[in-house]
Amino acid sequence: MDSSRLVNEASGCSNRGAGDVADVHNYPPRAYPSSPYQAFACGEYGGIGYQLDGHIWNPEDLMQYVTINNEKEYLGMYSKFTDMLTEFKTNQGLSAAVYTEITDVEIELNGIMTYDRVMKVVAEQIAKANHQVIHEIWYSYDIVPFAKNADKIWHYTIEKPSPGWMETDSWDSGKAGSGSPGTPGAINGTSWTSPEIWLRRDFELGNLSKINLDNLRLKIHHDDESVVYFNGIKAAELDGFTSSYVNVKISQEARKALISNGTNVIAIHCKQHSGGEYIDAGFSIATGNKALPKSTLEKVKGK
Repeated sequence: MDSSRLVNEASGCSNRGAGDVADVHNYPPRAYPSSPYQAFACGEYGGIGYQLDGHIWNPEDLMQYVTINNEKEYLGMYSKFTDMLTEFKTNQGLSAAVYTEITDVEIELNGIMTYDRVMKVVAEQIAKANHQVIHEIWYSYDIVPFAKNADKIWHYTIEKPSPGWMETDSWDSGKAGSGSPGTPGAINGTSWTSPEIWLRRDFELGNLSKINLDNLRLKIHHDDESVVYFNGIKAAELDGFTSSYVNVKISQEARKALISNGTNVIAIHCKQHSGGEYIDAGFSIATGNKALPKSTLEKVKGK
């Protein structure tokens, strides 16, 4: 074997750690793998389906991972994915990502161009998003742990609770994250295989006066749709699913409801429609291209 070449041992399949690259495939959102000694790659992601009438090989036989209706929606979703990639590159060490795909083919309609090479979207907007991933740095710091970095305990129920469910302690308890085997990116501490789950736990925050509250983020891995509350105030309502932990902006009302240097409550209602199940969350600070001093981070961190 030519020792000067990098080996991608299992692009999108089970990685046995034999090559130079750990490579995951995920649709539609991107994801990142984990390895102590390999470069990280997301070898396939995206698959945004957008049909242009008159430019389809066979309208009766189509395959798309996710379907959108117009160019604005396409660019919005593509930009959302590149925002996530920018954070993964900066904070998780992601080295490569491959969008699926440049052009439509006979059945799959996931291209930036149609089968006969007509652009579906403004090429300059795609280039701008890609330039961001390559050249920009977006720092993110975890301040309230989740399943990956702590054995946190959640109270949970799979039976629809009473209206005051965000304040109850009479449920079962289990380790963070709740889900089913095989769900992409899941770190399963508690088994969950039902259509819905309600969760709640207390968490501590440090001195929030040391940071800009606009930089606070919910760090969450949800499969599928979820509604998240802080101290009884809706913080985020999330559609679809993710395949890894992502940073999500928090509503202004929920940010104001957070208690500095004290105990807070996070409550989540998650639904599952198809495929695997998973839910877990923590907190992070996203500071853009400005690194956060270690001394400040230690003062803000909670548990």
